[in-house]
Amino acid sequence: MRFDFWSFAVAAAAAAPALAGTVITSEMSVPQAGADKSVVYLDKDRVRVESPGNITIYRGDRNTAYMVSPAEKKFMKMTPETMKKMAAQMEAMRAEMAEQMKSMPAEQRAQMEKMMAGSMPGQPAKIEFRKAGGTGTFGKWKCEKVEQLVNGAAQAQLCIAKLGDLGLGDADLGVLQRFAAFMQQAAPQSAGASSMMDPKALEKIVGYPGVAIHMEIPAAKVTSTTNSVEQKTLPANLFEVPAGYKEETMPGPGR
Repeated sequence: MRFDFWSFAVAAAAAAPALAGTVITSEMSVPQAGADKSVVYLDKDRVRVESPGNITIYRGDRNTAYMVSPAEKKFMKMTPETMKKMAAQMEAMRAEMAEQMKSMPAEQRAQMEKMMAGSMPGQPAKIEFRKAGGTGTFGKWKCEKVEQLVNGAAQAQLCIAKLGDLGLGDADLGVLQRFAAFMQQAAPQSAGASSMMDPKALEKIVGYPGVAIHMEIPAAKVTSTTNSVEQKTLPANLFEVPAGYKEETMPGPGR
């Protein structure tokens, strides 16, 4: 009966009016994985993030998110209760990693600690920004260089563009911030990290509503660059789990 309901819901959504939304396309480079494209679709109370191999759908109207695996035709439903369980599991994993790091050579341990700043047990992250000096250009947008500090140490280098230059307003990113807050329930110690996409937090540093269109995390050798921002009509069923996908429960510890 449960899947019959979802099949009905998906069919109903497909027949519903299309939504006016925003599409943000970015490219991220990660060691050993190379460059991958990410596409984010935004509506007033929902988000869809497409990355290689998986899709994440956030429904603010349901206070629920879905991790979807198209290749396996499976999905996992995440509620606030589910996120609390994930937070407990991640805390256990962080404690295990901290114990393993004790036996690492000093140089390797220092590098790991820098990469994991703010995510170790008992170390809630304090996120701050400061001007780095200079400007840059990515795509058709000019931006101002800013450093992100985690517990006082520089972790990420950002380039901030004016929100208006991207054709966006505060409302466009509001749902993305709510999505980030929802996901942070699984990692409370990272609270504040979403300020990279918070125009109000960045405005205090650069003096105008802005958003990071380029990010570099040197310790992890990760870069991310926004390539395009479009306003376009989105089909309503873009924010639904496809009919026929099998729901899986959240893996327990050790699985």
